[in-house]
Amino acid sequence: MIRRKARKGIVLAINAYRRGIDTRAGERVWEHMIRPIIEYASEIWCTGKETDLERLQLQVGKALLGVGRSCASEVVRGELAWWRLASRADLTKLRFWARLVNMPKERLTRQVFEQRRLNSSEKQGTWCWKIRQILKSINMEQLWQHEAIPANLQKELNSRLQDREMLQWRQEIKRKGKLEWYQKLKTEWGREEYLDFTEVWRRKWITMFRGSNSDLLIETGRWINLQREDRKCRFCAQNVVEDEAHALLECKAYTDERRAMFDQIRESTKAKLNLEIMAHGKQWLMMVLIGPGIFDQVTKKITAIAVSNYLTKTANWGTSCFQQLSFTLVDYIWLILVLSLL
Repeated sequence: MIRRKARKGIVLAINAYRRGIDTRAGERVWEHMIRPIIEYASEIWCTGKETDLERLQLQVGKALLGVGRSCASEVVRGELAWWRLASRADLTKLRFWARLVNMPKERLTRQVFEQRRLNSSEKQGTWCWKIRQILKSINMEQLWQHEAIPANLQKELNSRLQDREMLQWRQEIKRKGKLEWYQKLKTEWGREEYLDFTEVWRRKWITMFRGSNSDLLIETGRWINLQREDRKCRFCAQNVVEDEAHALLECKAYTDERRAMFDQIRESTKAKLNLEIMAHGKQWLMMVLIGPGIFDQVTKKITAIAVSNYLTKTANWGTSCFQQLSFTLVDYIWLILVLSLL
């Protein structure tokens, strides 16, 4: 029932995105019209519904970012700064538990809770057992027997849950080899500023490139079990792996597009940012172009616009090359067949 109601809202959010709604408005639709349905009564869930509903959040997140199904869930959560629904449910449980503990002892609700705390806190699968496990996961199990939870401790619970979420997110990124560059580029938890671009295609290309969800061989080669060292660039003769850094900074096939990108940044910043002479290594340039940057907000936006233009041009160039190559191969095969019949 919950999933069915939520899916109606998800369809609304996806259709709004396709019609050009900006990302922040789409996030509001999710936060105020869809997520409350999914999280209804999450204070008392004890059956793992959080994990079952997680895919719904990812579906909306991928739609807002404009990425495909193969985009890593860690990228979606990282770019939008969304907690897992399981963690949000843990937070609502702790808040409800704190309310119960702080109730006057003569209240019937408090008396029922105290009885359950005595009889079922050790029984796996019960609500009291779940609360103890959450507290244990944030190193605050000692609070379980407290008679009251002060307001400052409630803030500490929220802070520790956020720290736990950030740690799990980081660990998940490290376990995925495809997110090697994303791990370097995403240095801090938080919503990315480029998502405020009004043009859907700009934020789509940047997200796909940052999150290794592009057509580079470093990603597509993984689909056919091609060894990482064999995923060489198809467009230049440098005999190196076609990853994000190579495509953005090194590939000779994109020299003109790269020069145009650097020129656009230099001219738009009035020569304040001349990357061709300021370069301090590959990682420094990647951090400036598609990472957190080291400049003010205006300069970051100028850089992001130039990078999105570059990514669009190079993607179109690569597609046209493959179309020409396919045509040539078909012609070649046809010629062989004709000659064999002579």
